[in-house]
Formats: sequence, C-alpha cells, structure tokens
Amino acid sequence: MERSDGSQGSVLVGVDGSEGSRVALQWAMDKQARFGKVRTLTAYRIGPFDYGLGTFQSAEAIDEAHQSGAEKRLREVVQDDYPELMETATVVQAHPGTALVQAGAGADLVVLGSRGRSGIAEALLGSVGSHCVKHSKVPVAVITADAVQSESLSRIAVGIDGSANSLTALRWAVDHVDSDGKVVAVGVFNPVAFSIEGYVPPIELLEEQTHTTVQTAVDKVLENAEIGPEVEVEVRSGDPRTQLRTAGEEADLLVLGARGHQGVGYLFLGSVTTSILHHPTSPTVVVPY
Repeated sequence: MERSDGSQGSVLVGVDGSEGSRVALQWAMDKQARFGKVRTLTAYRIGPFDYGLGTFQSAEAIDEAHQSGAEKRLREVVQDDYPELMETATVVQAHPGTALVQAGAGADLVVLGSRGRSGIAEALLGSVGSHCVKHSKVPVAVITADAVQSESLSRIAVGIDGSANSLTALRWAVDHVDSDGKVVAVGVFNPVAFSIEGYVPPIELLEEQTHTTVQTAVDKVLENAEIGPEVEVEVRSGDPRTQLRTAGEEADLLVLGARGHQGVGYLFLGSVTTSILHHPTSPTVVVPY
C-alpha cells in the first residue's frame, strides 16, 4: 500500500516458530497489497540462569546456541512458504515485545499471533502482545489461530465510545476496508452499569444516547470525505466484551482503540480491550491514539 507521501507501506510480523505466528504471517502476506511489504522479526532472550552455575559452556557458546535456535524457528515458519522474506528477516537478542515496538516504529502495522510458544499456551496479553499494545506507536494486529485467510476486508467492525481514540480507530477502519465493503460502527451499552440503587434508566433512552454517540463519531470521521465506504451504525445492549467479540466474529476484522472513556457505563469500561485480547475470537487490530 502506498502512503500519502508516495512511499511504500510496510508490515512487521513477529515470528517465534509457533503455529500462531505462522497463521499471522499468512494473514499479513494475504493482505500485502493492502498494508504494504511484509518483513519478519524473531527475537530471543537469554535468561539470567542460562549462564548458571555448573555449566561448562562459555557465554559465547550459550549466545550462539540461543541465536541458532531463534534462526531455526524463523526458518520453520518463513523459508518453505515465503523464501523471499528470508532476505529481510531479522533475528535480534532482546525482549520480543521491546524489539517489535522498536522495529515496528517505521511500519504501518505490527502483526502477532494470538498464541506463542509458551508451554501453557500463554494468552497474547500475558507478555509480548501486552507490551506491544501498550507501547506501540502503530496499530497492532492480533491474529487468531483459526483466522480465515483471505485478501478481503469486506466488513470491519469498530468499537465506538465517543472517545478520541475510538474515532482514530474508526478512521483506520474506513481507510482499510474494501472500497465496496462496509464498516460497522458498534456502540454497546450495559444497563447494569447505569443502575443506581436498583434503578435502571429506560432502555430506550440508553439506546438513543448510545446511537447519538456513535452517529456523532461517524459524522466527524466522514465530514470531509468526498467518497467513502458504507458506514453502518449498530447499537447493542449487554456486556461490551461479549458484544464486541460477537461483532468481530461477524466481520473480517474487529478494530478497537487502545484507550477509551473511563467513566462508568462507557464502552471501554475497565479493561474491555485488554479482556478481549486475552481471549480473542477473531482477528483484531488495536489502534493507538
């Protein structure tokens, strides 16, 4: 994808040898024409006990063994299916999250699998993904292991709470959906969150207020657009985590802001985005503000 300044866009994919990173790489390659040229990064750490007592290996030998293992994991994912990527593949000794954030600073998108190499199938937000989502200056895509591989992004769902970050997420979705596709701007209200000593405002009022919030966001994003994709406003009632997961499962991609409103009753109450990424059920992009 060409940027507004005429330069070529790029995507950085984190590879650790797992099936999750293999699926993430395939997803990025399928959408290379949309997001830009793909490059890969594999990072490895040497723990404080790797040089531990009783070892007869030198520090240099231990370093070489870890690097060799990382290179092997990279080849397992990249070489057979996408040998052309080996020319630009990078292996670094660093915390994977830190390495991805630093290397991805000049990219348009960082892509990760939702499960890594942990023996207990660690959720993404446990370590590397958490670091990337919190610190990345560019959008981070989290790809589920069962993601449907397709070049199409004909339907993108976006969580909207009226915050500036959710508007940024909506703009990203509008810019990346298929030209003949649809963006669904989803607002969710949880009646329980508005309960005061057992009193819950009329559902119709909450629905109307949420619709107004989402429609206002859509109008702001599209106000200067001469031609754009179809944007549909959708209001749902219930637990935002459940409703947004469902919206993502009904679309090709779910897009969320990294931060939203913090007040009681808002879409991103507490840590909804974080919760969704702990257990993603569809490919999800988190857009920083």
